[in-house]
Amino acid sequence: MSQTRPADTPGSFGVRFRWTPKLIAWLVLLLVSLILIFQNWDLVDINVLFWGFTARLAWVLVTAFLAGALLGWAVPWLRRGVRRR
Repeated sequence: MSQTRPADTPGSFGVRFRWTPKLIAWLVLLLVSLILIFQNWDLVDINVLFWGFTARLAWVLVTAFLAGALLGWAVPWLRRGVRRR
């Protein structure tokens, strides 16, 4: 007879899930972001220099959140730079 550990049971794929403080913080941030997006579905006028347009504030917030996430990922990656030989 072979004994199985809890991580080896069918459907677990050998991955154990843990609620870390970092994961909880990300989930709270995501929840607050989604609340802000769905509460601000109004049309707004946006003027950037000589360019103006009308858009839903929710899409502006989504774009800002995605740009912030992209920058948050890219800056540490760019700061590492290319390793020299």
